Amino acid sequence: MVSSWSNVFSSAMLSVLEAEAPHLISEDRGINFKRLRTKARFAAEAATDALTKLLYGSIKDAEKAGVVGVKFWVNLRDGLQQNNVFHMDKDEGLTDEKGVTIAPLFTSVLYLSDGGPPTVVLNQTFDRTGWVKIPNLPTSALFAFPRRNRVVFCAATFHMESTAVLQHLSRTSLESH
Repeated sequence: MVSSWSNVFSSAMLSVLEAEAPHLISEDRGINFKRLRTKARFAAEAATDALTKLLYGSIKDAEKAGVVGVKFWVNLRDGLQQNNVFHMDKDEGLTDEKGVTIAPLFTSVLYLSDGGPPTVVLNQTFDRTGWVKIPNLPTSALFAFPRRNRVVFCAATFHMESTAVLQHLSRTSLESH
């Protein structure tokens, strides 16, 4: 499943997100987690609430689907930084500790700028061991080209993203720490 929306946020909100983005990157890769029912402390957390409501209709409906919170980070990429590889988002801690691959319900990319290479989404995922790809070879791909204020949601599949984006992951209770 892949869905895309344009003009998700106001110009004012996008400006705040752009200004905030460099400050959200830290030594731990700028990864943040916000529980659903906690008050947003800054713009990126407010954006994750809005994106959750866009995808599920309401916070209550997200909770009914098993979502407990949102894990998010910011990627700031320039034309020289092209170290992206195909990957599938997952609970890294659980993978390291138990050798089990648990993916989020959805991954999303919110573009804060235009230009650059597309986000590529394949119809391929891993089994729970993290070793077996399903299907073995992808049979289709979606190319989402960056456009400021566009959000792309996809189910847990292999993807590669680029440019300046705010990433947002719907987390299930199986993935919560």
